[in-house]
Parts: sequence; C-alpha cells; structure tokens
Amino acid sequence: MNRSWRFVLVLGAILVLVVLVAGDPDNDPGAPLAPDATGPAGAKAMVLLLDELGADVDVEDGVPGAEVDTAVLLEDWLDESRADRLRRWVDDGGTLVVADPRSPFTPLVLAPLGAGTFVDDADIELHRDACDIEGLDEVERLDLAAGVTYEVPTGARSCFGDGTSAFVVEAAQGAGRVVAVGGPDPFTNDGLGRADAAVLVADLLAPRPEGTTVAFLEPDDPVIAGDGDQSLMDLVPERVILALIQLGLAFAVYVWFRARRAGRPVAEPLPTTMAGSELVEAVGRLLAQERDPERSAGLLRDDLRRGLARRFGLAPGADLDDLVAAAERAGADPDRLRAVLAGPAVTDGDTLIELARDIDTTRREILR
Repeated sequence: MNRSWRFVLVLGAILVLVVLVAGDPDNDPGAPLAPDATGPAGAKAMVLLLDELGADVDVEDGVPGAEVDTAVLLEDWLDESRADRLRRWVDDGGTLVVADPRSPFTPLVLAPLGAGTFVDDADIELHRDACDIEGLDEVERLDLAAGVTYEVPTGARSCFGDGTSAFVVEAAQGAGRVVAVGGPDPFTNDGLGRADAAVLVADLLAPRPEGTTVAFLEPDDPVIAGDGDQSLMDLVPERVILALIQLGLAFAVYVWFRARRAGRPVAEPLPTTMAGSELVEAVGRLLAQERDPERSAGLLRDDLRRGLARRFGLAPGADLDDLVAAAERAGADPDRLRAVLAGPAVTDGDTLIELARDIDTTRREILR
C-alpha cells in the first residue's frame, strides 16, 4: 500500500472520529433546569410527570395569566419588570413555587443542607418531622444532592424542618401564596426519582391534577439580566469549540504521519568522556611543567569564572562579587568560592595541584 492510500485511510478514520465525538445534535441534553432538557440537570421528567397526572403544562416566557393555577420558577433570572408583574399575579391569588435560593421571592437562607439537626450529613437525607403545610401528607423522605434551609417567618408554614428553619416554606402573599423550596434538586431528571421527590413535586404543582394549569417560567437571558460575569467565550457554541479541537487533533495526526522517520535507527559514535577531576588535575600538572604556577593558576581560575558566568547567565567578564552572589543563591559557600577565585598567589606545584582539586570540587558542587 503506497503512502497516498495510507493517508486517505488515516483521513477517513479521523472523519469517523469527528462524527462519533460530535454526536447527533438531536441528542443534545439541553440546558440545566430547562423544561425540554433530557440531561441529569434538566426538568423534562417533571413536565412528563405532570402531563401523566392530567395537568396542563405551559412554558411561559412572560407572566402567567389568570387561568394558570400554579407557576414554578426553578431558576430566577427575572428582570425587575417581570418580577413585579409576577408578584402582582401572586397577590391576585396565584401560587408560585420557587426553587432558587437566590430569588427575592424566597425567605432568608440560613445554611446549606447538612448543617441542621434534622439532616443526615452522610447523604443529605431529609425526614418529614414537623410539617404543617397542607397537601404534603404522603411526602415522608427526600434524598437530595444539595440545597439550603430557609428561616421560617412568623405566620408561615414549613416542612422538612424544625419549625424555625426548613427546606420547604409556604408563606401567604396577598390572595395567593409562595412556596419556597431550598433547591431545584427534587425537580430535576436525576433527583425526581429519588425517595419521595416525585410526590413532593406533584403535591406542590398539581394537588388536583385534572384541570390544573401549571406554568413553567423560563428565565430571562442571563447575559442581559445576570451579573455580567460571562465572557466572550461563553457566547461561542459548544459544537464550534469541539470542532476546533477536532481540527487541531486532525492536524496533529497529519503532522505525525508526515514527519515520522522511516527506516531503522542509525547508531552514531559518542565522544569519549573523561571525569572532570582527572581533566583538571591533568591540566594542572601540564601547566606546572612550565615552571610558572601563578600563570597556570590564573588560567584555571579564568576557566572556572567563565563556566560560572555561563551557568548563571552573566557576562564572561562579570565582576567577582556578582559571581559570588549568584553562586550563593544557588547554595554555594561564598567564602570558599571567593578563596578559590581570588585566593593567594600560587608559588609551587603542590599548591597548584591543590587549587586544581578545589576548582574541580567547586565545579561539581555548582555546575553539576
């Protein structure tokens, strides 16, 4: 098989990989808490549950009408105008179920789940305990992944708490009521099937399913109504980012394919190595034969200074103080190094050999 056919096969394999990674766009799990999202954090299972019970579920991007019995708000990104209109709808007799602790419709948040005495810290399991909210008689236990407890205001009703703090709080507002739930976990696809979450959702949103109209309030665009923390990359669709990553992988595979080295490895001779101590001592003895120990010592010291300058990124003619300071930062003994580089004059061969050994020791300690 020639190179052109191999390249075609590799390119075809890359295209197949792109299709597998990108997936079918129809299988997109959707945004978290969206009424049509099928992922673990979506809320499509809640919509299907209410439909099965006989309730009429409408997705509302504005404010519910007078014909709506219950509205559910899982994520509060409402702007001020829409929030005011929703508040007037509740005052006129509507029931609002809100599961976003950040919402101004909820009471004061006291603590995350796990801090209360009625919560099992191991798996955040809530038990009914004190409960005076009508219609929740069959809800005995909740198994949650996260949530908070609210302060129970004077005159309000609560469930899954101790009367002063609770996970579910019901408060009257005008002719209507607001039911605050300490988190959206029971309403999600993943949480709806745990413990009595489905019973809680059904009792809160459709206590009389037949003929009940439930409005699912979609949040406003968080880019407009949010806190402005989103960046430009947040506006790029996820599929575009995946496509760019796949193109990068394809380019890397192509470069690997074209740049690979064909043939067997070629053995190349390596230079003969010599221990540094032997080299220094040999140089010292050779220069000692010239009967000029001081000149030999100067050459050895100059060679060490150049090596230290290269090691620490200094100029070849760097000042002695700069070399010593740099070596001290590297862990060397500054006094010893100064004695080696600028010690007393060398007058005989034995002193020269001793200096050569000191220079070799300094090289091993600093340069290696």
